[in-house]
Parts: sequence; structure tokens; C-alpha cells
Amino acid sequence: MDSLTEMQKEYLKKLKEEELEKLSKNTSLIESFKVKCKKLGVHLEDENFRYIQAIGIIVKYPNILNLLNGRVEKDKEELIKVDLLNEIFEQRKFVTGFYFDQDFMAMAHPFFRRGFYEDNNWAPRFIELFWGFNNPQIESYISLDFDRVRINVNSTMYLELDTWFGANFNEDISQINVSIR
Repeated sequence: MDSLTEMQKEYLKKLKEEELEKLSKNTSLIESFKVKCKKLGVHLEDENFRYIQAIGIIVKYPNILNLLNGRVEKDKEELIKVDLLNEIFEQRKFVTGFYFDQDFMAMAHPFFRRGFYEDNNWAPRFIELFWGFNNPQIESYISLDFDRVRINVNSTMYLELDTWFGANFNEDISQINVSIR
């Protein structure tokens, strides 16, 4: 941590403050989720809950998704048939990467996130394109995050937009300025 700049340290401090604030504001949600899980034999502690800016309020516990819904069956490659997921959960427009249940949201596997890191947002476009793929001739499968679920069940999402700038377009190629700005 000594190699971090002051600006990086301040950023990490602000993220931690934001996490504590969001968890504090959602104490009743967290407590009611603990009660629901306790009825299923899953004893959660405060340490199991985190707020991640790019995701929301999550609970991390070994195999929590399967403990909450035993119908989610993995095949030998740990993939789940999309048709089964569509039976069990609800998909919502503009909320790709999440399957909605009444009390939680199942999430696609962290390998679909930027840099394959579980706290990052989704990598651009793959999940969106996969969710939109619909061919009855092809059985689709996906991997889910079985150890984490999001518990603030709403459609609020962290949105990242990429902007790319290139040369000004001109159909007459001889008119395109080649100088570097």
C-alpha cells in the first residue's frame, strides 16, 4: 500500500466511506435478508455483505445462489441452461447480467466483468449481446456467480459509457487531415 499515491489513497478511502454509508442506509434490507437466509439454514454475518459501486449491495457466501434456489443446476462444466434460468428468474430490459428473483439478483460469472475482476462492471457489450441472442435451434448456457448475489433488487445500475474519438470523417479521402493533434 506504500506505493500508492496520495490521490489513490484518497480514492480508496472515499470508496470505503461510500460502502459504509450505503450499508448503513440499507440495514433493514440486510437484516431481512439475513432472516430469510436463516430460515434456509444459512447464517450470514455483517462481514458477508458489501457495497460495490459498480454492482450494488452483494452478499458473499459459498454456494449462496444454490442455497437460495436449488433449481439452479450446473452441468459438468458448471454452466446453466439459459432456458432454465428464464423459467426460474426474470430478465429485465436494460439490466443485463442479472437475473431477478423476489429477494435477490443472480449475476453472471465474474469472468464476464472487466479484467475478469469480480468487483468491476461488465465487460462492454458481451452480456448485452448474449442476453439478446435468441435462436430456438441452439441451446444456450452461461456461467453464474454461485458465491455472490445482489440483494438490492431494483433496476438501478452503474452505467459506464465509452467514447472514442478518431479522425473527422470526410468521404473525400484526400481531404482528411493526417496531422497528429
